[in-house]
Amino acid sequence: MKIVSFNLNNKKPLKITTVHSQYILRTISYSGDDSIVVFIVPEGKKPMRICRMNGSGSSEYLLPIDKNVSFMLKGKGTVTLTFTEHLLVSNDDTVSYMCDVITESDREKML
Repeated sequence: MKIVSFNLNNKKPLKITTVHSQYILRTISYSGDDSIVVFIVPEGKKPMRICRMNGSGSSEYLLPIDKNVSFMLKGKGTVTLTFTEHLLVSNDDTVSYMCDVITESDREKML
């Protein structure tokens, strides 16, 4: 299983390029004393909040991500996004988050 991690900061959006048409956002980890909000920004669309954390921690996600997206952070500290290839994860109807619930139709809008 190929795992790739990126550090996200609040200075500029993180644009990810990949040879795969889709990949999976596996985990979001945060180290810091503040609270942070992570947004996904589909190309040509408005940012969508996918995670809020208060204090350090890590959450597991199984969110399919299209390659034409960016990620943004609001808050202070270090956020690490971990991805794997799309083929490794099954498709659920609903994915629960700490702050949001994203349904299959919402997921399609993001892609």
